[in-house]
Amino acid sequence: MLVSCGILRGTGILLGIINKAVTWVQYQFLVAFGRLRGHGRGEPSPAADGFSNDDLRGYPNNHNYRIDDGRLIPNFNLFWRAARLQPLYTKEVGSLLDIGSARGWFVLEAARTPGCRLAVGIDIFEPWIELSRKVAKKLACDNARFHYGFLTDLAGDPDTLGAPFDNILIINTYHYLFWGSGLSDKRFDDHDAAIAALARICSGRVIFANPLDLPDVPRETRDIAALEPERAKTYTTEAFTRAARRHFDVEPHGTIGKRTLLVLKKRTD
Repeated sequence: MLVSCGILRGTGILLGIINKAVTWVQYQFLVAFGRLRGHGRGEPSPAADGFSNDDLRGYPNNHNYRIDDGRLIPNFNLFWRAARLQPLYTKEVGSLLDIGSARGWFVLEAARTPGCRLAVGIDIFEPWIELSRKVAKKLACDNARFHYGFLTDLAGDPDTLGAPFDNILIINTYHYLFWGSGLSDKRFDDHDAAIAALARICSGRVIFANPLDLPDVPRETRDIAALEPERAKTYTTEAFTRAARRHFDVEPHGTIGKRTLLVLKKRTD
């Protein structure tokens, strides 16, 4: 039994390496094609657009991209992330909400998809919201919206967002919704409250990859949790899954980086 488990684990690791290598080749083709086609034309300029490609790089580096000849060119880390997430979207991407949208790539990419009526990003780091709005203007993405604010506020007024959404992304953000952060102490009371808020604004699915056990969250979050030991006992994968299943069918889809990748499909019963 142990030998069989070891073989399966090794096979999974090997397939993961092969998959990433194939994705790397695809990415190199994309970059080469972009350079050959764009020749650097159409890059944003601070004078005309209020930002440059340098502003689209920084921490976290899995959100870095550039604009070349009107095209959104992600770096490899972002390309790899998109290759894992985008196939999980609904067949027709009529709408998308990215919770913790950073520099806005997923929102802008969805907005440029034929048939997408609305793509929205929310974040509590205001400079990213302002930057994303400038990029949307540069690319003439009239169906892209960016809001500064916390989900507790916006979920209480779904019309502000344009809800409900076919697709909602929550990637490495949920622990901030539950615990708050150095940028905002706003948070949901518990898993049930967070999941109920998502259910109110979702008409399709939530694509979810987040640390759900305290040893896996950032140090800042662990420090907050250490001050609330009773609440900390409720921050587990099991507690989250129980709450999610009250509103969604929970489907595992492997991993993305260190995180389990889940699709929460809105139940209609």
